[in-house]
Amino acid sequence: MTGQRIYFSALFIFAFANYQTAKAQSYTIESLEGGKVKINLSRIMRGRVLAVNCSKDTVFLDEYLGVKVVHILKEKFLQIIYDVRAGTGSSAKNTLVLSVSKNKINVSMLVNSYGGWFKPDRKNTQLIDDKGLFQLKLEITGDDPGNYKMVVGVHDERKSRSDPKANYTHDSKVTLNFDTSQHIFYTSYESVAKNFSLPDDGAEKLEKKYISGTFPVIKIRDTVYYFMKGEWCRIDDNDNSGANYLINEYHRNL
Repeated sequence: MTGQRIYFSALFIFAFANYQTAKAQSYTIESLEGGKVKINLSRIMRGRVLAVNCSKDTVFLDEYLGVKVVHILKEKFLQIIYDVRAGTGSSAKNTLVLSVSKNKINVSMLVNSYGGWFKPDRKNTQLIDDKGLFQLKLEITGDDPGNYKMVVGVHDERKSRSDPKANYTHDSKVTLNFDTSQHIFYTSYESVAKNFSLPDDGAEKLEKKYISGTFPVIKIRDTVYYFMKGEWCRIDDNDNSGANYLINEYHRNL
């Protein structure tokens, strides 16, 4: 019996390892110093998490539901577009743009790049009364870190049958600079001095934290992202409570 247990345990480990390998994806880009580096993407089996690994450094993307598209930009950046959890009647995607410097993964940019939603008609649920679409398209210009720009094409629309006055279509472009010391794209620097709420699914009450300083920011339409302590955080106040939720959508430790 002991021998059988060892055999089946070894078989399970072998099968699990092969499953992980089969699901992994690898891409080769240039580091910002110019050497070739390999980026590995693999789903963590015990949760909605994607592990992005290079050498001895790993970034874990939260609320991950599946990779949609991967692009290599300017040979030095990897763009990962992936599905994330959204509410009923809606869908969402994030876009991660990463680079590598001295064997460390830089989260050069992480934004919500797609959002689609609809509301059925109250009287006839087979009809759509209200729907919206938000979508970004990214392009890097320039030929070296000193003059890289991220050009973001923004499309935002709403179409309502019951309230046509609320309809709109917005198309614009936002240009981000590249910070060569922190290896990130940003629109500007902003001084901050206010309280933020830090969501925690395991806590009964929101933790509040006062943050002050000057930080790089990305501003796209009504969404703001701050680069604080080496990490991108999204500011969210969808419930209009004024709570200023500070949401981090990735981490470096399991």
